Amino acid sequence: AITVSPMLMTVLASPQPEMHQVAVRNTGHQVAYIKVELDEVKSPGTAHYQLIPFDHQDPYQFGIAVTPDKLILQPGERTFVRLVNLVQHTSTDKVYLVKFVPEQPLLGSLDGSDHQVHVGIRVIMAYAVTLVIRPVVPKPQLALTLREGVLTVQNTGNTMVRVYAVYTCKNSSIPLDQCAKIANPIGFVYPGVTKTETLPSASVGQVRIQQTVLGTYSIVSTPTSSDIKLQKA
Repeated sequence: AITVSPMLMTVLASPQPEMHQVAVRNTGHQVAYIKVELDEVKSPGTAHYQLIPFDHQDPYQFGIAVTPDKLILQPGERTFVRLVNLVQHTSTDKVYLVKFVPEQPLLGSLDGSDHQVHVGIRVIMAYAVTLVIRPVVPKPQLALTLREGVLTVQNTGNTMVRVYAVYTCKNSSIPLDQCAKIANPIGFVYPGVTKTETLPSASVGQVRIQQTVLGTYSIVSTPTSSDIKLQKA
């Protein structure tokens, strides 16, 4: 077994290559053989997302590179993998998955004898770090709409916003701790993405969301049955 940290990284596009580190630890009792794979996520946060594999021929066009891409860790050993940000400019978020794939050599005999050699690889379980490269000037902007018990959240900005919690309240005078917290937190809302949530009761007077924008937490509310532009934190 291995652990990987952090699982989410957000950085800015940079005119010069920048290096960032991911810590990898072997928490198991056997030697860990780990392969690192890179994918760019096109249309993130939608049902039509695509994973574009790393282009070894043109890392600058792909946007990131990794070193090393293969690890051998002894039990308890910890090391760092370096991610190189090669994105100089982007008008909206670029999203990547950095996958750490533990592999276990399969032992067997090629000639029927008792002499065992590695005859294959068994993949155990992969861990994926999400890397988000933001524009040099990130401009988060959410639009909230509440109509007939349906909450619509649309990201009209150029960088992602994370919605941690959604609360339904009878009216604007109710304290947050007396509002009902719905089960689905919505999560990441990437630029250009719209998410909807059907609320438990169509008679909800107000919805408040707990969000983080560029690392800052805030609570934002909708007025009754109308649109509101989410203020930037």
